[in-house]
Amino acid sequence: MKKINIIVFAFALCVNIAKAQVPSDTLGRIVWEKSEYNFGTIKEIDGKADAIFYFLNVGKVPIKVEEVKTSCGCTIAEYSKEAVKPNEKGFVKATFDPTMKKGEFNKSITVKANTVPFYHLLDITGIVTPRAQGPTDWYPNKFGHLRMTTNHFAMDKVKTNSAKTTSTKIYNEGNETIKLLGFENPPYVKFTPSKMEIQPGETIELLATLDGKTINDYGFIFTEAKMSTTDPDLKQVGIFISANVEEFFPDTSKKFMNKAPRAAIVSTVHDFGTIKDNEHVSTIFEIKNTGKTNLIIHKAKADCGCTVPKLEKTILKPGESGNVSVIYNPTNKTGLQSKNVQVMMNDPRQPMINLTIKANVLKTGE
Repeated sequence: MKKINIIVFAFALCVNIAKAQVPSDTLGRIVWEKSEYNFGTIKEIDGKADAIFYFLNVGKVPIKVEEVKTSCGCTIAEYSKEAVKPNEKGFVKATFDPTMKKGEFNKSITVKANTVPFYHLLDITGIVTPRAQGPTDWYPNKFGHLRMTTNHFAMDKVKTNSAKTTSTKIYNEGNETIKLLGFENPPYVKFTPSKMEIQPGETIELLATLDGKTINDYGFIFTEAKMSTTDPDLKQVGIFISANVEEFFPDTSKKFMNKAPRAAIVSTVHDFGTIKDNEHVSTIFEIKNTGKTNLIIHKAKADCGCTVPKLEKTILKPGESGNVSVIYNPTNKTGLQSKNVQVMMNDPRQPMINLTIKANVLKTGE
């Protein structure tokens, strides 16, 4: 008996859904001239290509296109903004950008309107013939008449006992020889170009070396240098260097580790909960040295100017505790926020602890 009741209920539900899907007088009807457009073979070098889809309002009420979404950022859409009256035509225009696209493509455009059905799917297809690669592709960063692979030397990890070197390429796309006159850089960074003069159409290599022995810093660093040239359009080029500096521990034997300092912290996350954007809030993280030698806290560094860490002590004796206070200023910030503070220490097991503060920031007056 229960099975029969379930079947009857399911049937009634299906009937009700079917009734709900029957078009009403308040919804329009669209007939598309076509819902697919094949560009055939197009050349990347020719740039953007357009496909226009026309539709006819065959219903009794004006049709309003409410929203059009594309399946890829390479495609943008325009459409009829005004309501399309019965027996009149509207359009959806899809513009496809073949830049950096190669081979076959199939992109979709979803159209939402006050029609039955609510959603309509359009497709564009084709094949992109890529353009020939050249200096603008190999050296995408342009500075006057010079082009570079990159002007950011990302070093990743650098130990305090060693140096790390990485490189970039510089290309002269001008018609005159450009000389490199010199570099303005921090003392722990050295630049070495393969040549000091770059002929038109020539490429040279520029090496950047970061010396961990002389940097006298820990954690993430980001610094700027300048390269002076005889380029008539741009005399100086900004160059950026980033790295994560970690302390080098020469001995990792069991005996050394047993005597080494050890940082212990109860919690590395503090949630302020809901606060106003005009409130300055603070919290304290307690670090205890559970090791057998002094724990040296090199520095505490925040990832945002809105967050200020302060160290109560920089040296913790065995068994001693010290506080890292963190002050947070949420001015001009709203919504869920998460900020980090790196604490760098001479603990070989964890030379860096990441402290996190969180808050849900509401705008004053809300």
